[in-house]
Amino acid sequence: MRITRATLVIATFAWIGLTPKVAAQQAKTKVSYDVELSTLGSLLDDNCTGSGTDILTGTLVGMEPADPTDDNDYVGTLTRSTRISICGTRRTAAGLDVVCNMSITGNGFADVSLTVYFDGRGAWLQYLDDRTQWAHLLPPAPVGPVNSVVNGTCDPAEMAQLQTDYPGGQTAGSPSGQRLEVDSLPTSGFPTTFPPKAPESIWTLKVFARRP
Repeated sequence: MRITRATLVIATFAWIGLTPKVAAQQAKTKVSYDVELSTLGSLLDDNCTGSGTDILTGTLVGMEPADPTDDNDYVGTLTRSTRISICGTRRTAAGLDVVCNMSITGNGFADVSLTVYFDGRGAWLQYLDDRTQWAHLLPPAPVGPVNSVVNGTCDPAEMAQLQTDYPGGQTAGSPSGQRLEVDSLPTSGFPTTFPPKAPESIWTLKVFARRP
């Protein structure tokens, strides 16, 4: 009987001690960051004379703090502006591959997620194909024109496909699936810039403000 009571006492103290910790881990606050994400044409291919920029601006929203072993996810609908020239390869009638160039001009919106890894591996930028699971954080779907124009000396069919693919994030700087050199988002000291480390990463993140 004494053993049973001792066991119950130990279990009671263990429960009392762990409960506040669990509650603290679950207390998260909705936070917003005003950001700009950008890449240069010259970073897309160091063997060509790429120029111009691909830029995403707006607000990322997430819940903080993340649990110690969880990644921190932020989402947002950003405005995209693309004025970039890049190069590619075109097959000639003689069967030779030659360097070609293309200029991409586009405007639109991008639903994106930014995952900041808990173990210091940096961050990952990704287009969102489905807004459903993030509906509690994303603003209403934007209403407005999305357009792109692709000109150049590359294969016409390829340029037409790039023009069609622009709204899905697979054109120009392709912000769908990019590494960022970000260990955590700042809480002060704005603006804060996280530059790329080419060739591993080619996108820059600037954070202008945090709320609350």
